[in-house]
This record gives sequence, structure tokens and C-alpha cells, in this order.
Amino acid sequence: EKLEYQAHHHPLTGLPNRLLLYARLKHSIQYAKRENIRGAVLFIDLDDFKRINDSLGHSAGDEVLKEIAARLKRHSREVDTVAHLGGDEFVIVLQRVRSTGDVFNRCDDILTGLRQPFRFNESELVISASIGIAEFSGHSGDLEDVLKNADAAMYKAKAEGKNSYQLHTPEITEDAVEKVLPESHLRQVIEREELALHYQPQVALPEGNIVAMEALLYRRHPDLGEIGPDRLMTLSAASGLIVPVGEWVLKIACRQLMAWREQGFELRRIAVNLAQEQLQLKNLPQQVEQALLETGCPSGSLELEITKDFIMRQPERSIAAMQQIRALGVELSVNDFGTGHFSLNYLNRLPVTRLKIDRSFVRDIDENPDGEAIVRAIIAMGHSLNLQITAAGVETPGQKRYLELLGCNEAQGDCFSRPLPPEQIVQLFPPQSENRVVSV
Repeated sequence: EKLEYQAHHHPLTGLPNRLLLYARLKHSIQYAKRENIRGAVLFIDLDDFKRINDSLGHSAGDEVLKEIAARLKRHSREVDTVAHLGGDEFVIVLQRVRSTGDVFNRCDDILTGLRQPFRFNESELVISASIGIAEFSGHSGDLEDVLKNADAAMYKAKAEGKNSYQLHTPEITEDAVEKVLPESHLRQVIEREELALHYQPQVALPEGNIVAMEALLYRRHPDLGEIGPDRLMTLSAASGLIVPVGEWVLKIACRQLMAWREQGFELRRIAVNLAQEQLQLKNLPQQVEQALLETGCPSGSLELEITKDFIMRQPERSIAAMQQIRALGVELSVNDFGTGHFSLNYLNRLPVTRLKIDRSFVRDIDENPDGEAIVRAIIAMGHSLNLQITAAGVETPGQKRYLELLGCNEAQGDCFSRPLPPEQIVQLFPPQSENRVVSV
């Protein structure tokens, strides 16, 4: 009997372990299907538990885990299962729940109970947790899926600020699937043509002719549909894919520029966004140089866009990396300019050739005097430093006209064209005519 108990319970807290949890959850799901009732799984992860172990030691951490186990049992019914998976992860299986509202009430009670001060020696600790909720019923529910969904919802709760709970939704699963995409699958994803570049024109003002293209990463997922560049770059960073994906984007974009030129389309440059993970690479200049050599793209025809946030977090490192890239002849631009904190002292030292005005200032430039004043100031300052200015997010002819009056060099946005795949981009260039786009 003792061996049986040890095989099915956590040695520290005495709660059911993963093995016993699986058996009881399987029984609960079968019972819900048989009786056509509802149940729920709560996946609970303590917030910042590592800080307790690091600051007070593992003995304090063990005492906290035992107290957490006791509190979770106090806030559970006899028919429920409270399990300890290991570390600071706990699971509660709620059997026979009447509504989602009842589950939310239980989570509120649990979070309130966990946040009651806990004393260890001379220290008073306050513990919080993040809870993911996955429901099952007589019509649905598979053991692995329910646990996976609750786990994904828990990470969503942490991302939303911790000390909270999240109910699983299909969108949460989509995010989780993308985040855990292993790097070994990257080649398969590319070969299946799930990764693709769309391009958005950058237009000279006031002439209106296309002078450049910005490459934007999309993923065509067989189940989730099209995933846009902002979300995809974030998820790639979270899953550790950003560096190989970024290298792939760089080569494909340069190759596409050369293909367009061979077709007779005159473009000055191709613009590619660099993530901060790429900028931290010591061999980034070598990667850029290799991409140029492989594709035959002239260095002056490539522009790398860098976010100001990374520059301000590591200014000296950013300046050094950018100087090495600029020495290759590649152009550099600062993206999202005008938002947040940015030291003009660094701007004078950065080897950049262009500032890209953030779309938030362009959005109401023709309606908000303050927005117009900021854009006017950025353009004047950039020109005084011999920098070119590109405005992002231009959506209306009115915004375009204001930017022309303010002396902005180039513009980009849906006013000219939304991002398009290469085969559609060529339709913007009428054969044997000037590369001109009409504003909508």
C-alpha cells in the first residue's frame, strides 16, 4: 500500500501526481460524457516562484509549495481532484460544474486564498498565480487536448499580467501551436511554402512613382489561414525561430529585387526589418554580406530597418553593429520613429540614412494639429541631419497631400497598395511606362 501511494502521489505535497491525475481526469471526462454534464480543468502556475527559491532558498520554496497545496485543497470539494505535477505547477479537476460563471467564481476564490500573506521565518510572502481554464462536457473532451488547452490558457493569463485566469479559446490554441513550433520544422515549413514574403510599395513624394519595396513576412498555415507579419515575428521570436527565419527573409527579399530588375522594373532598394535577436548576433555583418553575394544584390540596394527600442536598450552595441553593416554599403533606417523614448544624442551618432515616421502620427495628421506638428518637426530635424524621411501607414489622399506639403520624401501605406505577393506586385508596374501608382 505504501509503494502504491508513493507511485501516485507527489513526495513533497502528498497530492496526486501526474499519473493519478491522468487516471482521474480520464474518469471525469468519461463520466461527463455518460451523464451529459460539464467539467473543467484548472491549470495553475505560481507567478515568479523562481524568485522565492533564489532569494530565500529551496527550503523556503518547499514550505511555500506545501502551503499552496493545503490552500488549494481548502478551496476544493471532495469530488474534485487537486494534483501537483511538479515544481510550481498544480492542476484541479472540477467535476460537475453548472456554468462557466461558476468556474470563474472558483478561480476568484482560489486567487484570493493564495494571496493571503504567508510567513516564513522573518519574511512575509504574498503569492499569486496564473490559471488556465479548459472545459469539457458530454459532447467534447479528450484527456490530452483538455490538459493542453488549459496549459495554453494559463500562459495567456501570464501574458495578460499574471494573478488572473483565462478561459481557453481556439485563438489561444493557435498562439500556443505557433510558439512551440520546433526549429527542426523550419525547413519543412519553407518547403511547403507556408512562409512567404509580401511586399508593400514605398512611393516618392510628390511624384508618386514606386522607388522601393518593404518585405513583410506572412505564413500560410493549412489550418489557421494567413498569419500576418507582426504576429508572426513575435511568435517566431518566442519560439526561437527569429534568427533562421530572418536570414531566410533577407536572402529571399534580395533575390526578389534582382528578379524584378531583370524584368525591367526599376526599384532603388528593398527594405527588410531586422529583429533585435538578429542585431545581437556577432556574425550579422557576415550574414548580410553572404546574402548579397549569393543573390547578386548590390549593397546600396538593400535597406535594413531597425526599431528604436533596441537601439535605446543597448545603444553602444547597436551603434557598433550598425557601423559594421553600414561599412558594407547597406542603407539603414530607424523604424517607428517618434514613439516612446529616443535620445537625439544617439541619432547624431547612428550611421542611418533614413527615419521612418510611425503610423500613429500619420493617422490623424490632416485632422489633429498636434500630430501635424510632430510630423513637421521630425521631417525638419531629419532633413537638417541629411536624412531621408519615409511616412508609414498612409491610408488616405488627404494624408498624402499633407505629407507632400511638409516635404516628406517617401510614403508607404494602403493609400498606394496593401502588402501583396510578388506575382500581384508586378501589376502595379504598367509595361513600358513609368512606375506610377494612383492613390485611392
